[in-house]
Amino acid sequence: MFVKFCGFTRPEDVEAACRLGVSACGFIFYTGSPRFCSFTTAKECIAICKEYCVTSVGVFVDNSPNAIASIACALGLDALQIYTEDAYVELSPNFTIFLGIRVSKNFSLDLIPLIDHKDFYLFDTFNTSQYGGTGKQFDWGSVASFAHINRTIISGGVNINNVHKLCTTVHPFGIDVASGIEDSPGIKNISKMKQLIQTIKECGHDISR
Repeated sequence: MFVKFCGFTRPEDVEAACRLGVSACGFIFYTGSPRFCSFTTAKECIAICKEYCVTSVGVFVDNSPNAIASIACALGLDALQIYTEDAYVELSPNFTIFLGIRVSKNFSLDLIPLIDHKDFYLFDTFNTSQYGGTGKQFDWGSVASFAHINRTIISGGVNINNVHKLCTTVHPFGIDVASGIEDSPGIKNISKMKQLIQTIKECGHDISR
């Protein structure tokens, strides 16, 4: 299973996650997020990811495609997490993309755009004021029948208490966790990270890279 821990703001937390065997580390470049990561810190963190062969993912919300591409190239990001179809069309030819889909009560699988086979869907909980990191779970049953669940990462309120249910009922390609492994926004808890990875392994999943 692909396991992405997101919202890092400290190099020591990235080091700990990489040592635990996480698949990917996410860095948020949206200034409206309490987990915003500065360019300087991100550069240091991404160097640690490369040392451990862990995928580095840049999370972007309000940047233009040109600005996203510029930041990605300057930092050496391995993948981009974006939220609009227009940005996807422009960036997909040159980058691995995690296309963020915000799941609301009126969510419909029929409206999900098709993406390239090299890219991934990332389903997260809709919130009017936040892009991710809400700590709130959406109705996983609403996406369980998605034809591309084997290329889908589930986010939104994933934690040690519910990850077993997610792994055994929805069977996604991967999970994305932020608040579920934190003491406070951007401050990771090593014990929580370790416990979550251990639970996934107890479900019979290896952590992929």
